[in-house]
Amino acid sequence: ELERLMIFKLLKTTCTQCGLEDKRVVLLITSDDIPTPAHMAVVQDLLVAGSVGHWYSSEDRVQIMNAMRSIILKSGLLFTEDLAWEMFNSNILRNIRVVLTFPAVDGHAFQRCVRLFPAVVSAPSLIIEDHWSQEIMIDTADHYLHENPRFSKDLVHGLSRLLVE
Repeated sequence: ELERLMIFKLLKTTCTQCGLEDKRVVLLITSDDIPTPAHMAVVQDLLVAGSVGHWYSSEDRVQIMNAMRSIILKSGLLFTEDLAWEMFNSNILRNIRVVLTFPAVDGHAFQRCVRLFPAVVSAPSLIIEDHWSQEIMIDTADHYLHENPRFSKDLVHGLSRLLVE
């Protein structure tokens, strides 16, 4: 629970900076940072819903409204709470970029994420896969070559090593 609160606090603080200070931020979040579905649900709120107003307490909302009031008035617009939240959310979405990384060695973490949160992996505009280690490539080749009934286990392993080298 403490870890979930930490990632939530980090995201909330970062969103506040992006929304109020018009600060551009790239968050690099690894699979270690999101060990449970509850952690990913927090990230999903930001990536998919794009609205984080429910993250803030009423005291936080008052502070945000006061800060947004001066920003809105300086721009020559008439202040309303709806406009303030709209601008706040718009600033967040314009300024924040979240990069999720899943190591190639732990394909299960990525598969679990895809199954539980399909919208999270469809939301990004770029997915980068890490370089595969030689061991992972051999295991993958073994898996596919093993399906051929004409190949013995030794032949499969030898072919896998040959293909990878």
